[in-house]
Amino acid sequence: MTEQRRQNLAQELGLNESQIKIWFQNKRAKIKKASGAKNSLALHLMAQGLYNHATVSSKDEKSDSD
Repeated sequence: MTEQRRQNLAQELGLNESQIKIWFQNKRAKIKKASGAKNSLALHLMAQGLYNHATVSSKDEKSDSD
């Protein structure tokens, strides 16, 4: 995104440019996560069984330990 476009969006939405920049960073990260794209380090660690971003709720952990 160009600086001019970011400035225009910030003005139109009543936000500062940093908020616009962060929103787009978060959106790209969300898209990347949803697509399952992983970087080479993550793939390497997954192959060694050292990388797992699956989350477990605290409720699930308690039932597993019972």
